[in-house]
Amino acid sequence: MRASAAGERRWRGLSQIWVLLVLALIVQQVQFWRAPQLDTDVMALLPGEAQDPLLALASEQIAASATRQLVSLVGADDWARARAAAERYVAVIDAADSDLRRVQLQPEALQQALNFYRGSRAALLTSEQRVALAGGDPQARVAEAMARLYAPGPNPGLLSWREDPLDLWASWWQSRRGSLGLREGWIHLSDGDRVWIVVRMVYQQSAFRFDGSRALGEQLEQAAAAARVDQGEGAIEILNGGVPLHAEAAAARASWEVNTIGLGSLAAVVLLVWLSFRRLQPLLLVASSLLIGVAAGAAVTALVFGQLHLLTLVFGASLVGVAEDYGIHYYASRQQSPEQRPLGLMRALLPGLGLALITSVLAYLALGLAPFPGLRQMAVFSAAGLSAAFLTVVLWFPWLDGPAPKPSGFARAIADSLQRWPRIAGKPGWLTMGLIGTLIVGGLAQLKVDDSLRSLQSSPPELIASEGRIARLLGLPSPAQFYLIQAGDPQALLQAEEALTRALQPLIAEGELAGLRAISQWLPSLRQQQADGELTRSVEGPLLAAV
Repeated sequence: MRASAAGERRWRGLSQIWVLLVLALIVQQVQFWRAPQLDTDVMALLPGEAQDPLLALASEQIAASATRQLVSLVGADDWARARAAAERYVAVIDAADSDLRRVQLQPEALQQALNFYRGSRAALLTSEQRVALAGGDPQARVAEAMARLYAPGPNPGLLSWREDPLDLWASWWQSRRGSLGLREGWIHLSDGDRVWIVVRMVYQQSAFRFDGSRALGEQLEQAAAAARVDQGEGAIEILNGGVPLHAEAAAARASWEVNTIGLGSLAAVVLLVWLSFRRLQPLLLVASSLLIGVAAGAAVTALVFGQLHLLTLVFGASLVGVAEDYGIHYYASRQQSPEQRPLGLMRALLPGLGLALITSVLAYLALGLAPFPGLRQMAVFSAAGLSAAFLTVVLWFPWLDGPAPKPSGFARAIADSLQRWPRIAGKPGWLTMGLIGTLIVGGLAQLKVDDSLRSLQSSPPELIASEGRIARLLGLPSPAQFYLIQAGDPQALLQAEEALTRALQPLIAEGELAGLRAISQWLPSLRQQQADGELTRSVEGPLLAAV
């Protein structure tokens, strides 16, 4: 009796400690979901050991510079309609009380850039200009320069004729801005019979917020609806792109999956418990063990890894179908043996429940053997969640349980049905097993394995298509595709980048690449600047001397 009483006191003490830990867990979860550190980057699922540290750092910096940027293109068949639609579009953006802000063009920024580069004008040439100056007809260049000098009206160039007789600098700037132009304060471009106005925006909150809403997408839809007011069908076209839109779509999709899987599983468990025991107490206790298990899985994963991946959260929602076994097994035993005291029954069940926990945890932890951070998160989430649900059942149920539930009609029907299951033996048994095996093999033969990371992306197809058109219209290369160049000093780095850009030009000409961005386009190496300066002076010197 003394040993039994001492064991009961220890059990009660452990249950009280678990109460304190669960209270701490509740506080942690409230704080976590106020500003959740959720990761939606599919690349985070890749093995960290396979990623070069410098490549990882470059990817992080590129992502950080792009995660808050959005762009919209407002298109119409003429300038007046495009401008009017763009004005209505930005009016909605500017008037909304949200975290989306429009980036307005600063007129002085262009002049500041011109002033910055003006002193190095002669040392700035495009590849086409180098070819033309090195091998062109000198007489043709003289004629071109004279035509500019004596042309009626004001000089259309950026500099005076004496400063830039061949208007090389204006051509250099034209190559940098691409197809974009500036008109009436709007950045615009033309594509066939379509005029597009570019609207740049910045999202002032984290792009990877997880609340399941589509506030950002809905705001852009409202702006697009305003732009199309009183316009014909298809007269105004809106293209949207930006990392925040993809992040919001992923968060909304994950929220739907978590709710569908988690709440669906919870509803099924609730229905099963109610039909089996027909009492509110088993229902509440089993549901509590599930909620504590999922919360503990999220908390431990965030503590170990510093953040929680959305796919881990979606996967963790399926824990509901496993973690409920401990509570249901306890109440099924209580229903079968109502004469036993709850604590004594739990002692009898503990070896079996403990073995079930160990085998399940080991199976989930096996996922962590693979060098994939995503699988390791799932392993930790599952192991922690199942352990917390197990401890909740073992430590709380004997003290919170009331009278044993009476067998319900549903429970009796399930028990009676076991007696009616056919027992297949002999030749019919082998034939049945052969038929089942054939069906299994046939099903396995039709399985298709897709190991592409693209299959994990949940961005809407229309958003992907819209971004593709934006990239084509603006001539923007993909920020996800880049070369990382290393060199011993800045000048060697710029020279290596210049060599790489020259090697990529044939691919751009063939349409294999949409374009490229390079630091050396705006800051050539000193060697390139010296060579371009000498070439420019060798051509412009005779022109100026002849006047």
